[in-house]
Amino acid sequence: MRSIKSRRLHPKKIFRYCELGSGNGVTANILAASFPEAEFHAIDFMPVHIANARHLADEAELNNMHFHETSFQDADQLNLGKFDYIVLHGVYSWISEKNRLAVCEFIKDHLNTGGIVYNSYNSMPGWSHVLPFREAINSMSQSHNAHTVAKVQIARSYIQKLKGKKCCFYSLKPTNRATNQ
Repeated sequence: MRSIKSRRLHPKKIFRYCELGSGNGVTANILAASFPEAEFHAIDFMPVHIANARHLADEAELNNMHFHETSFQDADQLNLGKFDYIVLHGVYSWISEKNRLAVCEFIKDHLNTGGIVYNSYNSMPGWSHVLPFREAINSMSQSHNAHTVAKVQIARSYIQKLKGKKCCFYSLKPTNRATNQ
């Protein structure tokens, strides 16, 4: 019987990496510190996320980290070139169909031939408890005719009111970081 040798993937020293929906940039910054020869890009719509990610990169003196405060639709229009890796961590499962299409367009336009897309998602068993909460917040924010940032601020204010009134959601899941902020 022939033995099958496992191959380990080792990224080439010089590669280009892009994280869509990078949040506070922890993953991208750790990877940038681990692979100083590579080039890293982090894209997120939330100004506070990009500010936190930049601060982390500045503290670590990372010169290979680039940040883009923009939407997925607008990111596709940036002159970013091609990437060897495009990743999304738990983003795709929570965004609208419009944003999913924008992500697919970005990947189509910016992934190198032979490149890798890594799309982790939040599966229902681990996240089912927040789905009704998420749907309520999403519905409430859709009822306002405002820019996305204003909708996020409205939703956050509503969440704080629920938290202040000791909503049963918080008593059942007090450590839920996604909504406990």
